[in-house]
Amino acid sequence: MALRMLGGTAGRCAGFLVAAALLTSAAAAAEDGCDRFAWDLATERSLIASAPSGVPSDTAPPFAFKLPMDKDAALPRPAGKPRQSSLYAGHVTVRIAEAGLYRVTLSGEGWIDAVQGDAERKSEAFSGAHGCPGLRKSVKFRLDAGPLLIQVSNSADPAITVAVTPDR
Repeated sequence: MALRMLGGTAGRCAGFLVAAALLTSAAAAAEDGCDRFAWDLATERSLIASAPSGVPSDTAPPFAFKLPMDKDAALPRPAGKPRQSSLYAGHVTVRIAEAGLYRVTLSGEGWIDAVQGDAERKSEAFSGAHGCPGLRKSVKFRLDAGPLLIQVSNSADPAITVAVTPDR
C-alpha cells in the first residue's frame, strides 16, 4: 500500500483540519471546567463515571463507589465542619493496602473527613472546581496501611460518588 503526501491546497486544508480538531478538543476540556483543578483528575473522572453502587468490601485503591447518603445519618465521629441538618451525610470504611499519599475525590459538593484509628487525617492539599461534569472536589491525605473511615457531610446530593486513588 502506498501513501501519498498531500501537497498544495489539499495539504494545507488537511493540516488546518487537524489543527482545528486539536484546538476544539483542548477548548472543550477547558470549557467543561475540568482544567481548573490543581492536578490531573482523568483517572478519578473515569472511575467515577463507571462506579458501581455500594462500597468496596476488600479492594485496595484505586476504586470508586456510590456512597448512599442520608439527612439523618449518624456519623461515627463528629464531622470536621459543622453539619447542616438540611444536607446529606454518609460514611464508609475502606482498606488502604500501602502507606502513602492518596486522593479522595467527590462527584459533588461535600465535606470530607478521613480517619485512621482515633486520628483524623489532616488534608495535605485541596482542589475544587465548578463546571466539571462528574467531579467537584479532590483532597489529598497521607495515609497508613489499614482501615480508613471516610465521612462525607454537608452534601446536597442523596448519593455521591467517591473515588480513592494513590497520588501519582
